[in-house]
Amino acid sequence: MNEDKVIRAIFSDQNPFEESFEGIELATKHKDFYYHNPIMTQRFGADPYAMVYGDRVYVYMTNDIIQKDSTRNIQKNEYSRIKTINRLSSADLVNWTDHGTIEIAGFSGEANWAENSWAPAAVHKK
Repeated sequence: MNEDKVIRAIFSDQNPFEESFEGIELATKHKDFYYHNPIMTQRFGADPYAMVYGDRVYVYMTNDIIQKDSTRNIQKNEYSRIKTINRLSSADLVNWTDHGTIEIAGFSGEANWAENSWAPAAVHKK
């Protein structure tokens, strides 16, 4: 398909790509909508790291935030204001406890020399 034909199709009611999707069947879902069991729905999280300590699994992840300007309008996220990590744990991988956030970067963070806090990992020291 040449470029002119694609451009004309984009601005018309015709969809030149429709035939590409004929015969495609959607995959069967394995879980009902209400049984996905996300471990956290109240905040955004990315780059999870899991560690077993005792009888619990601890998950640490980047606390990905919605970036807003001074008038509270949502901005494009440049990921430059992420300074905390999320911490959760579970004994059965079904029921999760939210232990809140840990301040890592910035003036009041545990690693106050760091400007950002991305993709955390944790270790246990005896």
